[in-house]
Amino acid sequence: MKFSHSIQFNSVPDWAVHYIAYSNLKKLIYQIEREIFSNSNALLNDTEAANSETEESPLLAKTRANNIFIPALDKELSKINTFYLNKEKELFEEVNTLISDVAVFENLEDNISIRSNTLALSRSFQSGDGSYSRRRNSNPPQSRRNRSTSDAAVSFASSDDDDDEPIHSHQTDGARHSTDTDVVENRFSYLWTPSSLEEQRIRLKKRTIELFVWLSEFKSFVSLNYTGFSKILKKYDKITNSNLKLKSQYLNNVVSESYPFRQSTRQKIEEKISKVQEIYANLCTNANMDIAIRELKTHLREFIVWERNTIWRDIIGLERKSHAVGIKDPVTVDHSVGKSSNITTPFGEVNVSNTFWKNLFLIILFIGVFYFLLNVRLFKGVEENNCFALLAFASLLWATEVIPLFVTSLLVPLLVVCLRVLRDGDERLSAHDATKTIFQAMFSPVIMLLLGGFAIAGALSKYHIAKMMATYVLSKAGTKPSFVLLANMFVATFASMWISNVAAPVLCLSIIQPILRNLPPNSPFGRCLILGIALASNVGGMASPISSPQNIIAIENMDPYPTWGQWFFIAIPLCIIVDILLWILLLWNYEQRKSSLMIHPIRSSKDPLTGTQIFVITVTLVTIFLWCIEKKLEYFIGDMGIIAIVPLVLFFGTGILTKEDFNNFLWTVIILAMGGIALGRAVHSSGLLHTIAKNIQNEIGDLHPWHVLVIFSLLVLVVATFISHTVGALIILPIVAKVGERLSDPHPNLLVMGSAFMCSAAMGLPVSGFPNMNAIMMEDEMGVRYLSTTDFIKSGIPGSVLAMLCVITVGYGLMVVVAQFKFSQQQHAPFHNTPQRYSSDQFLSLRSDSYRGASSYCGAFSTVQPTHLQKVQDRTFKEFDESETIMIGSALQGSLLTFLCKAMNAKKVLEIGCFTGYSALCFAEGIKENGPNTKVITCERDQKYANVALQNVKEAGMDELIEIKVGNALDTLREFDKSTVFDLIYIDADKPGYVNYYETILERNLLAEKGLILADNVLFSGYVQRVPNYDPNAPESSENYIPKEVYKRIAKPLYQFNEHVSKDPRTTQLLLPVFDGLTLIRKN
Repeated sequence: MKFSHSIQFNSVPDWAVHYIAYSNLKKLIYQIEREIFSNSNALLNDTEAANSETEESPLLAKTRANNIFIPALDKELSKINTFYLNKEKELFEEVNTLISDVAVFENLEDNISIRSNTLALSRSFQSGDGSYSRRRNSNPPQSRRNRSTSDAAVSFASSDDDDDEPIHSHQTDGARHSTDTDVVENRFSYLWTPSSLEEQRIRLKKRTIELFVWLSEFKSFVSLNYTGFSKILKKYDKITNSNLKLKSQYLNNVVSESYPFRQSTRQKIEEKISKVQEIYANLCTNANMDIAIRELKTHLREFIVWERNTIWRDIIGLERKSHAVGIKDPVTVDHSVGKSSNITTPFGEVNVSNTFWKNLFLIILFIGVFYFLLNVRLFKGVEENNCFALLAFASLLWATEVIPLFVTSLLVPLLVVCLRVLRDGDERLSAHDATKTIFQAMFSPVIMLLLGGFAIAGALSKYHIAKMMATYVLSKAGTKPSFVLLANMFVATFASMWISNVAAPVLCLSIIQPILRNLPPNSPFGRCLILGIALASNVGGMASPISSPQNIIAIENMDPYPTWGQWFFIAIPLCIIVDILLWILLLWNYEQRKSSLMIHPIRSSKDPLTGTQIFVITVTLVTIFLWCIEKKLEYFIGDMGIIAIVPLVLFFGTGILTKEDFNNFLWTVIILAMGGIALGRAVHSSGLLHTIAKNIQNEIGDLHPWHVLVIFSLLVLVVATFISHTVGALIILPIVAKVGERLSDPHPNLLVMGSAFMCSAAMGLPVSGFPNMNAIMMEDEMGVRYLSTTDFIKSGIPGSVLAMLCVITVGYGLMVVVAQFKFSQQQHAPFHNTPQRYSSDQFLSLRSDSYRGASSYCGAFSTVQPTHLQKVQDRTFKEFDESETIMIGSALQGSLLTFLCKAMNAKKVLEIGCFTGYSALCFAEGIKENGPNTKVITCERDQKYANVALQNVKEAGMDELIEIKVGNALDTLREFDKSTVFDLIYIDADKPGYVNYYETILERNLLAEKGLILADNVLFSGYVQRVPNYDPNAPESSENYIPKEVYKRIAKPLYQFNEHVSKDPRTTQLLLPVFDGLTLIRKN
C-alpha cells in the first residue's frame, strides 16, 4: 500500500488535519522536479550558459529547491508540535484524574461494606456527574473523536450542571488519605450515582479502556508522522538527485530534536500507558499484567477495526479499481449515472438513474427475444433450437453489458441444464447428467493455466520485479522522444506477456508519471506516449498464452493445444513487427520525428535483489520452461494446466502470496472464461455448431485457408472493436474452429489462433479493450484528460488495420511454418474396449485347403513386406497363445493396408484396436513418404498389448509416426471431435462396439471428405451370414450352427453393424469377402 494511503488508513479521523500533509509535500516535490528539469533543458540549449555555469547552475537550482521545500517542512513540523502539546496536556490530565478516581474507589471498597456504601451513596449523592465529564466537554467538539460505541460511551458523563469549577486534586502517588473528609465527600458526589460498586467498577473499566485507546493512538500519531517525514525526505533526495542528502540532516537535526519526537517525550507516553495498564489490571484481572495487556490490546484492535472499516473499504476500492473487468460499471438502483429521478415506494423514495431504466428496457427486450427464439423452430432438433436461443441471449447480454460480464457467464450453465441442450450421440442428456457434464467442462486445464498466470503476475507485481525490470530498460532509453516512446512500447508489450494486458498498462502508465509531469504544457508527446503504451499493451495480448483472456479461450478451442514454444515462435516476431509499425504511425501522427524535446530520464532501481525476489524469478522461469517443453513431459504431467499448479503451490505455500492476494485474482475473468467454455460445449454437443459451420462453409465454398482467415480477421476486427476482446472471442472462436474443421484442407488451429490475435489487435476505440479504457482515463494535475476519442480514431483504427495486415501475412506465414499448424498430438491416455479381434487369413468362398495354396501363390507374386513387419509377426506367434495370435493380420492383409495408404496419399490414420502393433506399422509404412504432418494414432485398451506394441514400434524406428493411446476408444473419438480428421480409419476391435465407433466417427466428423473407413472381420468365418437363421439347438454339422458364445459376443453384433451401415444414407459401402470380411465405407 502506498504511504499516502497508509497514513489515511492509520490516522485518527478527528486528527486528520494535524498529520503531516504528505500528499501536498509530494506535489511540491514534483513542481520542484519540473523546475530543475526545465532549467537543465535550457542550459543544454544555451551553449554559453553550458560553458559558464556548468558547475554552478545545478547547485543553485538545488539550493533554490531547498529554500522552497524546507520552509514547507518547517510549517508541517510546527503544526504537529502545536497539536501535540495541547493533546498531551489533555490526555495526561485525564490519566491523572483517572488515577485519583480509582484510588478513591479502592479505598471505599476496602473500608466500606457494599451495603454501607449503597446507603451512603443514596443519602449523599444527588446531583450526578462531575469533573471527568466537564474536563472532556471543555475541549472543542472538533478536537475529539466522534464515537457511537455506546455509553457516551466510556466516560461518566451526565447532564448535571453542579460545580462550575472542576476539581483538581493531584498527588504524587495518586492516592488519597481516607481521613480527608472533604475530598472523600467530593468523590462520593462524583463516583457513587449508581447503586452498586460493581457498576462503578464497570464504568472505571470503560474509562480505562478509552484512555488506553487514546494514548495508543497518540503514540501512533508520533510514529506515523516521523515515518512521513522520513519518506518524504527520501523522495525529495531521490527526485532532486542531490549529493547533499537532506534527509539525514533534517531528520536528525530538526525532526528528532522537536518535542514530540524526542526520546524523553516518547518515554512519557509509555509511562502513562503503563500506568493505565496497571489500573486495568487492578480493576479487572486481579493485578495480572499479562492478561490485562492482552485484553487491552484486544479492545484496541476491535475499536480500530470498527472505526476504520469504511476507510479500509474505500482504500481497497482504490487499489482494485484498476483491475475491474468490463467496460461499464454495474447498473443498479443505487448507481446513478447521468440524470435521475425519484420514485416514491411504500419503503420511501428511491433515486433511479435514467441509465437504469435504459438497461432495464434492454434486459426485458432481450428476454423477449430469448422467449421468441425458444418458440420458433429455426432448426430441426429441439436441442439446436434451444441452444441457438441461448447463444443469442448470452451474446446480447455480453455485447451490451447490461449486467456484468461474469454474471452472464454464470447464467450460461444454468440455462444449458434447464433447456437440456446437451446430447450424447442421439440421446438427449437428463438434467442430472447435463449438470455433471457441463461442470466438468467448465473447470478445464485452461482454467488452471489462467490461475497459474495470475499467480506469476501477482508475485512479479507484489515484489516490484516487473517494475524493476521495466525501469531498468527505460533508464537506458535516453532522452530522445522517439527512443523513449519505442522503449515504453516494448516494455508494455513484454510486461503484458507475463502480468497480462490488464495489469501491464497500469504499471507502465505509473512509471511514466515523472515524464508526464515534466513535459511542457499541452505537449503532444504526452498523448503520444500514453497512446503508445495502450496500443502496445493490446499487442502484448497476443504474446503468450496467459497474456489475455482471449488467448485462453482460443486454446480451449484448439485441439491439440499449441505448445508454448510454438506460440512464441509465431507471436513474438509478430508483436515486434506490429509494435514497430505502430511506433512509426504515432511518430507521424504526433510529429515527433524531429522533435527537439528532451525527455526526463527514468531512474532505475539501485536496490539489490532480495532472496524473495530471486525465488520468485526462479519459480517463474522454471514454470515457463516447463510450459515450453510440456509436450515432452506429457506422459508424466498430462497437461500444461498441471504445470500451473507449481507456482500456485510454491508462492502460496511459502507465504510469498497470501489469502488476500488470492482473493484479488481477477475472478471475474475466470468466471467469464468458464462461461465461454460452457457455451462452447453446449453449441457443440447440441449440434448447433455443426449446422452453423456447414452453412458458413456453403457460403464461402471451397476457399483456401488464407482467404478464410482474411474473412474472419475482418469480422473479428469489427466485432472486437465495439465490444470487449474477451466477449468477441467467446462468441466467434468456436465457430471459427468448426469452420476450419470442415475445410477441404482443414486448418482449424490456424484460423483460431489468427482470430485470437485479431481480438487483441482490435484497438480502434476507447472501449475496445482495458488498455484503451485505462489510457483515456489518464488525467494531468489539473484534472484534464490527456486523450480523447479523436486520438484513438486517428491512431487506433489505422493501427488495427496495420496489425491485421501483419496477422494475415507474417502471422499466417509463421503458422504455416509450424508444420501447417498441426501441432503434436496430446496423449490423454484413453481407448479401446476389448482386445477380442478375430482376423483369419481366408476367403470365405475358399474354405478348403486349396485356399491356402492360393494365399501362398498371391504372396509369392506380391511385394515382400519389410523385415521389421515380419519380425513383429514372428515375435507375436512366439510370445502369445494361439487364442491371441488369431488377432494379428496376415502379410497379405498388411500389404493391402500399406498399399491403400500410398494410393490415397493418406497423412493421418486412426486404428481402433492395436494388439502388438503390426497393423499400425503397416499404416506407418504407407504414409511415411506422404509429406509432413503424417501420423498414425492407434488405440488399445489392454496395457499388456500396448507395452508390446510400443516396444515393436520403437525397434522399427517408427515412434515419431505412431502414437499409442491406452484406454477406452470411444473416449478418444470424442476428444478428437474439435479439429482432428483422418484420411483412413481402421476398425478392428471389440465387435459389439462397431456401431458406436462408426456413429461417433461420423457425428464428430472425424473422417476426411474423401476419407475411408475399413471395418475388419465383418463376416467372421461365415458365422455372421447365418445369424438370420440362427438356431441355438442346431448341431455342429448344421449349416446354421453358430456357437452360442460366438453368436452373442461376435456374430450378432457384426450382423447388426452390417445392417446399420447398409441402411445409412450418409455413406457408401462395399463389403468384400476377403480376410474374414472387409467393409470399405466412405461419406456421400
